[in-house]
Amino acid sequence: MRLVLPVHNERTRSSATEVLHRICFGLFLAQWFIVWLRLLVPQKLFGPAYWPEATLLALGTLVALLSLARELPIQNVLLVAGIIPVVVSLAHKLAAVAGIPLAPKLPSSHFWILPMIWLVTLLVSRDVARLILAQWRRAPIHGLRLIGLTALIVALGEFGLEHFWSAQADLNGLGSPPISAFNAVWWAALAVVAQVLATPALIDKKPLLRPLNFSPLALWLMLNCLFLTSAWRANASLTVAAISIGNLVLIVLLRRSNRQRTNY
Repeated sequence: MRLVLPVHNERTRSSATEVLHRICFGLFLAQWFIVWLRLLVPQKLFGPAYWPEATLLALGTLVALLSLARELPIQNVLLVAGIIPVVVSLAHKLAAVAGIPLAPKLPSSHFWILPMIWLVTLLVSRDVARLILAQWRRAPIHGLRLIGLTALIVALGEFGLEHFWSAQADLNGLGSPPISAFNAVWWAALAVVAQVLATPALIDKKPLLRPLNFSPLALWLMLNCLFLTSAWRANASLTVAAISIGNLVLIVLLRRSNRQRTNY
């Protein structure tokens, strides 16, 4: 009697990744609703705790990495998940030594928060930029455009994140950095460096024609909805206007994208 081993091919791996991605995205959606309610309800749900936001961040990171795993081999995904945290952690430590407040001072037990924030922000921003630039993917300088546009989207996300973090400072006790437009500029510059170092792992060596992946766009809009709600609750009119206009511009640009693209 012959023993037949199960065949684990690319299609099997992709199917498993797709199922995990959908499960994590569903959990992210449910957790997002809880965090959003915490912003709206005067009496904070679950009291003075930061675990709802921390859980949302963890789920967002999983969704972003699984979205990447739908297109790249698992070794590339793990490499990206290692390069970006190392680069940004080192950069933030150097900035702290130089007296540049790029992020709040976190307790040692919360060391994982900043790398996760960067993973979500950078990977989701890059995917949104890819959607916008899909029709110019064969242009000679497409890679430079992708890096530049991703950095701009990261800067927009950081601007909203600062206000959201500041609004949560009293609740989670993690501290809040002074809000400054220069922080967004520093984050954009750091996004360029991180992308350049991670680009070899982000390139698909066997590109295939796939439908457009809009889950990162949904993730981006949901996170910015939290930032917008937080700014609105704080009566920060300029912040509300900036986040609204920035995301409206992205949506308008996305309407020009093709229905299909080749991974790159």
